[in-house]
Amino acid sequence: DIMPAGSEFANEEYAKAEVRRAIGLLFDRNYIVNDIAQGGQLPASSFVAMGLTDADGSQFYKNAGTNSYDGYYDVSADAYTENFNQAVSILKKYYTWDETTQKFTDFPTLTYLYNTSEGHKAIGEYLQNALAGVGITMNLENQEWATFLNTRKNGDYSIARNGWLADYNDPICFLDMWTTNSGNNDVQFGKGAHKNEKSYSMDLTSCGVDIKVDLGTWAETYDVLIDTIKSTTDNETRYNLALCKRLLKNQPQNQQNKPKEDKKQEKEQNQDRQDKEKKNNDQQKQQPKEQMSKENAEQLLNAAIQAEKATKERMKKAMQQPRSRRLQKNW
Repeated sequence: DIMPAGSEFANEEYAKAEVRRAIGLLFDRNYIVNDIAQGGQLPASSFVAMGLTDADGSQFYKNAGTNSYDGYYDVSADAYTENFNQAVSILKKYYTWDETTQKFTDFPTLTYLYNTSEGHKAIGEYLQNALAGVGITMNLENQEWATFLNTRKNGDYSIARNGWLADYNDPICFLDMWTTNSGNNDVQFGKGAHKNEKSYSMDLTSCGVDIKVDLGTWAETYDVLIDTIKSTTDNETRYNLALCKRLLKNQPQNQQNKPKEDKKQEKEQNQDRQDKEKKNNDQQKQQPKEQMSKENAEQLLNAAIQAEKATKERMKKAMQQPRSRRLQKNW
């Protein structure tokens, strides 16, 4: 469990989703592809990979999300500092932060599972050091391929390496991986203890489909969404539904989803909200108890940089190992 021992939340699934997002923001994706992998990879800003197109031929990932940038993460190199600070602010809501050491003191120990490879190990070591910079311990565990697949499929991990390639040019190749009964649903969405979790709401009416669910299960929301996409024959409609997946929300109790308007207007509205939030954040920076000081933020970033340097030589050595096959992946 990634939540502090003995903690209770009105909606634990929402809390876990926030924590997972924060963990992802702590990692410098540009450093991974440029300094570790060094194989021409690109940092990913969405789960659906670059190259898969929308109905009009544009890049699908660029139309996803509701932000001013493409996808769900700002992966530009100059965004890392902001991403890092945002991650720490989110984690402070759930874990104890020691102002003296500038680290969290009660984050449960994690394990990173990967299949045996010096390249995978090098990336795992970077992830391990990045988390250690904020007080999060993550052990590394490697397994041979067959054992690794079984362990991951059974959900016996906290963080695991994964890679995926589309069979054809359609985002459904990625989106249908997480339906409850999918053989690729190693995350265990809709399974086990998560099966009866009623934390998800979805409103597809703005996409032209009369489906709206308030606080339903994974099967009642995501599974229904993917089934609807697959059963729709009109190409434009089904792609709109695929983009409409952002309307599936894991949300706090009693928080309702609002109907969405078209993507252009929605992005403009979100940009206005972001501008207001930025203004509020700038004002709150003057309150040291609520915001990290610039000095503290620099200390954290310096710690992360030093951790990266400590493993850089090993990473370079790992990447010099011969590889029988190279595949371009997004990170």
